[in-house]
Amino acid sequence: ELSSTSNDYGGSTTVSAGTLKLGTADVIPNGSAVSVSSGATLNMNGKAETIGSLAGAGAVTLSGVIANVSGQAGALTKTGAGTLTLSGANTFTGKTTVSAGTLSIAADSNLGTAPGTVATDQLSINGGTLAITTGFTMSTNRGITIGNSDGTIDVSNAQTLTYGGVIAGASSSADFTKAGLGTLTLSGSSSYTGATTISAGTLQFSSSSAGALSSSTAVTVSSGATFAVNGRTTSVGSIAGAGTITLGAGTLTAGGDNSSTTYTGAISGTGGLTKAGSGMLTLEQDLTFTGALTISAGGTVRLGTGGATGSVASTSIVNNGTLNINRSVLYSYSGVISGAGGVTISGSGGLSLTGNNTFTGAVTVDAGSNLTIDRSSCDSDADRTIRFGNIVNNATITFNLVPIVGAPDNGSLTCTYPSVMSGTGEIVKTGTGTLVLTGS
Repeated sequence: ELSSTSNDYGGSTTVSAGTLKLGTADVIPNGSAVSVSSGATLNMNGKAETIGSLAGAGAVTLSGVIANVSGQAGALTKTGAGTLTLSGANTFTGKTTVSAGTLSIAADSNLGTAPGTVATDQLSINGGTLAITTGFTMSTNRGITIGNSDGTIDVSNAQTLTYGGVIAGASSSADFTKAGLGTLTLSGSSSYTGATTISAGTLQFSSSSAGALSSSTAVTVSSGATFAVNGRTTSVGSIAGAGTITLGAGTLTAGGDNSSTTYTGAISGTGGLTKAGSGMLTLEQDLTFTGALTISAGGTVRLGTGGATGSVASTSIVNNGTLNINRSVLYSYSGVISGAGGVTISGSGGLSLTGNNTFTGAVTVDAGSNLTIDRSSCDSDADRTIRFGNIVNNATITFNLVPIVGAPDNGSLTCTYPSVMSGTGEIVKTGTGTLVLTGS
């Protein structure tokens, strides 16, 4: 513990190991450059101190007040790989920059007096981490900028940081990471276009009407982490990772960045998922969301990666792009596939369609796979026609035409397929119904 106010050395002050604790104010000579080495600690102990600079990879705990000097808007810059902990109700009004290491806070006031109006770039995270140890609501006027060296907000377990302002990016390469087991709740519309990584905990929108990320940001949800859309109808550039996405009643649109990504995690809720853009979105798991799966023109959704899983609980697939089924176990889909898009079956498990499908795109059955079409695909038209486009069959297609006793079959079924079938595969017709092929 350092308690003498008579120190007048003119050199720097280095805490190379252990802890230097201040016993009173002004014990370090004014203007001395202070460096805290890795593993060492400077404990300000609530005392006021004027120094030339503060750097290093060690830890600094400051419970006193950082204030403006002589009417100037004081600023705070955290450099070095160490941790600076602020716990005082600081009154400085300038910018806070975290350019390396960790700045740890537990209240909005730790960052100084909040601006009276919106101040963009009032908090810059550029290569460092802002750690939140106790939950609070950050001032909406305190604009956050993610720098070109990227930035992280780490929220401690069981804590929630709520922020209604804008998170902007210094450029399109400024990437943001949500770390820590706690929750970051956003009610503002963030504008940064760099990547978003949810490495732990939860990143959520505050409600169905508030909170958004840029429609260009590529979102990765790591295993164990959660992206909670919370009922919002919103867009992101793409989705990837192995975590959990909870839709609520909202619809998440992903893929506008035209990239191809694989998402191996869970997606739940009563809302829907829309694949935009020209890339491929591969969904590996059996997903439980019940809203529509929509594939926009030019895009592809692949269900499965050749294993036993890859399905949706949705009763509606609106396909204007390409739907690819790639499983080792038969996928029986009882919902309705509609739209102008095509369907490709490439896994050894194959696909069985038992719903009243109305899509008009082409069908491709790759070698080693199989497709079964039952009578339900004849039900959409009075003339009992299968409306699929041309079929390229390099494996096996089974038309399982078993009429039902009641309406509309009344025990008899004639089903017409007017498009063209080609390929090296075989056609199997089962059931007592009649299949009429009229394509050339």
